[in-house]
Amino acid sequence: MRLVHHTLGLLARDTCAACCALIAIGFGCASSVDVGGVWRGAAPIGAPGALLLHGKDLPQEPLGVELIVGHYGPDLAGIVRFYRNVQFDRRRTAEAPDRECACAYLHQGHVDLNTGRLTFTLKGCLPGGTTTATVRTRAAFAALDTDTLSGTLKVDDPDSPLHGQQAELRLERVAGQSDTDVGDLACTRLSDESKGNVSSGR
Repeated sequence: MRLVHHTLGLLARDTCAACCALIAIGFGCASSVDVGGVWRGAAPIGAPGALLLHGKDLPQEPLGVELIVGHYGPDLAGIVRFYRNVQFDRRRTAEAPDRECACAYLHQGHVDLNTGRLTFTLKGCLPGGTTTATVRTRAAFAALDTDTLSGTLKVDDPDSPLHGQQAELRLERVAGQSDTDVGDLACTRLSDESKGNVSSGR
């Protein structure tokens, strides 16, 4: 018990260390940049194959893109989820019979606490361009203000015919990090092709 009190005393004298210790139990460190929460926007529509995300499987409606970010100091975690519309009431589903490219987890997520620049990698499918194939896509976004992100998703995969193609996105924050929970990060990953799209949820 004396050791516990001694340790807490040391942490109390070092605000940064105390903040970082809280990460281990699920709380984020406060910083001058806050990018945590839910961000939404419409993917660009263009001629088939012209853009990375053009919704060619549902060309009559813009594709909705949702970015959910958990922000812990400079580290980011979360998912990108795709919707059939920009009202965000029709999620795409990877399960059969739809077999759509529904979502992808963020990998190597990072935010520059001085500039508000976000970067991460996706390692799954992308609606329109690679609906049933896996490609590596790099994302880079800048916080224009507290409620707007602007950036690109760019295919960085020499083995893909889409290598180098990119889509520009503008996302608006619709919820803060405190308004999200673990259930919001659910992204089904299938390993059996007979049950749906195995390139989704990676």
